[in-house]
Amino acid sequence: MPVQLYVGDATAAFMGVHQPAKLQALEGNWKTDNNGYNLLVVPDTDKGENTRPARAPAGRATST
Repeated sequence: MPVQLYVGDATAAFMGVHQPAKLQALEGNWKTDNNGYNLLVVPDTDKGENTRPARAPAGRATST
């Protein structure tokens, strides 16, 4: 397993518990009503939105 995957997951888990607002900023979420995952964004801080978001639709994770 590449080290980047482990470090990225550990960082996101820590920030999700201790700094949730910062995690949302890293994810590119300006509003709390987002219904998907941002894969790539170009942020516009003056407008408070992403100008060219590439999104993946939100879905239910299935696990067995």
